[in-house]
Amino acid sequence: WQAVIMEVTCPSSRTVTIMMIMTRALVYVGYVSALVLLVAGVCTRTYTVQSGDTCDSIASSQGVSVQTIYALNPSVNSQCTNLEIGQVLCLASSNNGGNDTLSTVYSIWHCGDDCAWTDKPDLSQSAWILDRGDGKPTSNLVIMSFMDPIALLNAQNGNGYTNGVPNGMIASVSYFTSRGIRVMFSIGGASWSDRFVSALNQNAAQFAKNAAMTAKKYDVGMEIDVEVDSSSYASQLGTFVDTYRTLIPYDSSANASSSTLLTIDMGSGTDYLATIASPARGWVSSNKLNWANAMVSDSPWNDINSATSSWQQHLSAGLPANRLVVSQYGSNTCSSYNSGGILQETVQWVQGKGVRGIAFWAAGSGGGEFVSNCRGIQQGSQALLK
Repeated sequence: WQAVIMEVTCPSSRTVTIMMIMTRALVYVGYVSALVLLVAGVCTRTYTVQSGDTCDSIASSQGVSVQTIYALNPSVNSQCTNLEIGQVLCLASSNNGGNDTLSTVYSIWHCGDDCAWTDKPDLSQSAWILDRGDGKPTSNLVIMSFMDPIALLNAQNGNGYTNGVPNGMIASVSYFTSRGIRVMFSIGGASWSDRFVSALNQNAAQFAKNAAMTAKKYDVGMEIDVEVDSSSYASQLGTFVDTYRTLIPYDSSANASSSTLLTIDMGSGTDYLATIASPARGWVSSNKLNWANAMVSDSPWNDINSATSSWQQHLSAGLPANRLVVSQYGSNTCSSYNSGGILQETVQWVQGKGVRGIAFWAAGSGGGEFVSNCRGIQQGSQALLK
């Protein structure tokens, strides 16, 4: 018996990677000669070897691990000394993708360089999100944060915007989606929450229409992040949600477009942003929102009991567990996924309660609370997403 990895162009002109177990007998099956075909999966991303390439240099430049190169390319020897110029390597396969249905969410808010995204950020520090060490993405969802609500309402052009969308967001979507990671844009945030309320008061329906057009154009979901604890804009926010869903209906199927995703940020518990939590439960129950995020607290949790007592408030108030995503600070969970550590205990609580998943604040290259190369979050992904 001999195991071989081949690239085959099918009649549909789609190139796939196929593992074949061959004997000396030759049987023709379509365009492939083999007695037995074991399809290892469609190769969703390839790389052509260039002069001077090594496995280490390819892994670094392409945002994958060396282990992934070895795992998906058995012809490469353990010292990586037999690469040939022009050789096509598989860097990702359909069997090594993320959890695309988002039945379990393991998401990361991403702030780029400065949370404004008017220029394309340095994404080299985000390679850890693309590959957790086994060829699978660390996260199955990246939430680019934040969009200026007034710029979106006015469909602003110039000064770093195209039709109200930051140019850096537009330029960065494919960096994640090409690896099978879904993307959402977050509108508002703490710094722009007053502008969110202003946009709602000016024209909530047009605001929603522009958000929906953006979602469709770039195939991204939308997250509502308005951190103003007041009932004064509740009606307008309802208009925003209703208008958005008129244009893009709720769809929970496995193959739903990312543009159908609409979520909202609440407080870590029901005490903060109470005027958001109550209508959010109603919108979730009526399938206007996919889920609601229990945002991070004012500072990282010191222990799991403090965290879960806040998250439990949302469940006790009636939010279904499978429509709640809880949050942690990346800086509090980066170092390791160790026994008794808060990230491992968070994963265990989420699994035990049947909660939808976890979101982390925040990836980025600006330093401080923005994290990179988070081995702990990578290990948590392996535990929760498998």
